[in-house]
Amino acid sequence: LNNIGATFDIVESWLLKGEKTINTKDHLSGQQNRLLHSNKSLQIVITKTPRNVDFLNGRSYQTIIYKIIPRFLWKNKPREEWGSYWGKRYNVLSPKDFHTSWNLPIMNEFYANFGLKGLVVGMFILGLIIKTLLLVLQSDIRNPILLSACSTIMLNFFYQESNLSLLLGKVINQTVFFVVIIFGIVITDILIKKIIK
Repeated sequence: LNNIGATFDIVESWLLKGEKTINTKDHLSGQQNRLLHSNKSLQIVITKTPRNVDFLNGRSYQTIIYKIIPRFLWKNKPREEWGSYWGKRYNVLSPKDFHTSWNLPIMNEFYANFGLKGLVVGMFILGLIIKTLLLVLQSDIRNPILLSACSTIMLNFFYQESNLSLLLGKVINQTVFFVVIIFGIVITDILIKKIIK
């Protein structure tokens, strides 16, 4: 384990040696900026964390705990405004800008929270989740609703340009939606069978 830790330290120090920072208002067109956003934001995070900006140490994941609670049950449920927070934290957005969102992709968020170790471990766990969903999809699913549920949920993991809690929030909402649908179908099926008998 000491060798692994030393390897992470070497790679992390190598990544941080590049003094060049990214100017987000460069000459690239809007479409090119859009396509390169994940890369550019990762470079900004690696360059500035922890040199100018401290690691968050998991603070951005605290909102995941109450994702399952619907807003109609919790009227004052805290709002997630990480897009504004990230942009201001890394000086990409003006402190007076309350309208623009600067997404921090999941991979970049892993680094912003825990550094290179968090990036590697976080992406490994995320990879395991994706692989599990792929295995379910590759199995012989004859139930079209289950196939639709797995496919819909799986798509969330291929668009990782928002922070983890937003992705998991969508996954939780979609899972609850499909559970309600499946439960409704099962109950309806039971009632129809009782009526027919």
